[in-house]
Amino acid sequence: RVDLLHTRGREVKEPPEPGSLQHELLCLHTLPKQRNIVTLYAHFEDEYTYSDDQGRGYRRKSALCVVLQYLPFPLSSALGSTELNLTRCLGFIEELLELVVFLHAQHLVHTNLSASSLYVNTDHSLVLGHFRHALQLDRSMTVPAREAARLWHGPEDFIPPELLDARQDPDPPTEAALNLSVAEVWVAGCLICAIL
Repeated sequence: RVDLLHTRGREVKEPPEPGSLQHELLCLHTLPKQRNIVTLYAHFEDEYTYSDDQGRGYRRKSALCVVLQYLPFPLSSALGSTELNLTRCLGFIEELLELVVFLHAQHLVHTNLSASSLYVNTDHSLVLGHFRHALQLDRSMTVPAREAARLWHGPEDFIPPELLDARQDPDPPTEAALNLSVAEVWVAGCLICAIL
């Protein structure tokens, strides 16, 4: 089974803007294959015709369609389940940590790591999706504090302290650089607490 995502009438920009389906597609294309990252099977553009409410004014639009691995439910649905025993929780934690290490080795920060972007596969393994806001960074993995606060899309409950400070003080006296990989490790720690 597969999931089919599409976006209608978006112009393709070079390079794609973070937050766009084109950006997610680029991330999934460039990442080396890893068992805990959603599998991209195919993508294609499709054109369709539509009219206004009165049946007048036929127009043509295009849609970018992406065929992804089918993932039955998000981790957020599994948390608190009676089927979630300690062994399975420890397996999820191990896979989560492997994912974070893998992404950071690729100089990629997901920026939206959460129980809603992690899915439980049919074999009960964790799979990460939602790469629309992922950031490819240089080796330092740092960005200016104001920029980091703007680019971060993770859950408010798990926001790292350094990003919270950057959001509360939008005009810091010195422009500090924040390491987003460290911020993402904080979020992984919060997720571990939620899993347990």
